[in-house]
Amino acid sequence: MDAEATLPLSSTNRRRAHARRKSAWVAAYAFGVVLPLVLGAGAPLGDGRGIADELGSALGIVALSLLGLQLVVPARLRVVSGVLGADVAVRLHRRLADVTFAVIGAHVAVVVLAQPARGLFLLFFGAPWRAQAAVGSTLALALLVGSSVWRGRLQIPYVLWRGLHIVLGGAALVFATVHTIGVNRYLMHGPAAVWLGVFFTACIVALVELRLLKPRRLARDAYVVKAVVPEAGGATTIKLQAKGHLGKPFRPGQFAWLKLAEDCAGLAEHPFSYSSSAITPARPAFTIKAYDGFSRRVRS
Repeated sequence: MDAEATLPLSSTNRRRAHARRKSAWVAAYAFGVVLPLVLGAGAPLGDGRGIADELGSALGIVALSLLGLQLVVPARLRVVSGVLGADVAVRLHRRLADVTFAVIGAHVAVVVLAQPARGLFLLFFGAPWRAQAAVGSTLALALLVGSSVWRGRLQIPYVLWRGLHIVLGGAALVFATVHTIGVNRYLMHGPAAVWLGVFFTACIVALVELRLLKPRRLARDAYVVKAVVPEAGGATTIKLQAKGHLGKPFRPGQFAWLKLAEDCAGLAEHPFSYSSSAITPARPAFTIKAYDGFSRRVRS
């Protein structure tokens, strides 16, 4: 009876601890967005700048922070996925994409309203290089959002879309940073300049970790197919065996991203839920319903 009585308490404590970690992570995210505004507050002000100019600068700083964090959230870094979970991190990334795009649009609108002559910079040709970088960042982000929203209608293959997503996201951040350097205002003085360098480097490292470093590490801890078992209803169970390692621990209800080890650097990966016991992580199994593409190839 004592053991049974402690189980609900233990489960409740775990949920509370997880909620606290998630709240702390969200607070850290908000802090990361606000921090550059605080650091840039001590930068020297330019002459003749009105409220609209200052609001435009503030929106631009927030947009840069959001844009960089958009690269970090879905990178499956342990500090993120360990607290939020990969599925929650991806949903958060999608929702914040709308916020990021809206803030960038507001930044452009306010900057042009403050000085309507700046609208000519949107023509790109003949504009200062800092304005060209801003246009390049906005265009890259618009293509990224458009290709995501209309991927099905445009019939863009998943692997091609994912490659475009990564390239366009990285390009938007690089152009936005170049634009910030060219403007040479709040984020180019004192502690704010240090933050800009560290923040940009961290975002690029997160991208490299997701696309290059982590796949290579996972390829070294590969699994081999031990059995392929046909199931009812057109499903197939593949039973794996860890090759030279103890397997990756998992909890019931979790899923894994599967990809072929010989294509570790490729963009194709496939999420499937575990159908085996979590007690034996070295021998995971996945029961996969055949639809199209990879799921249809499982039987072979």
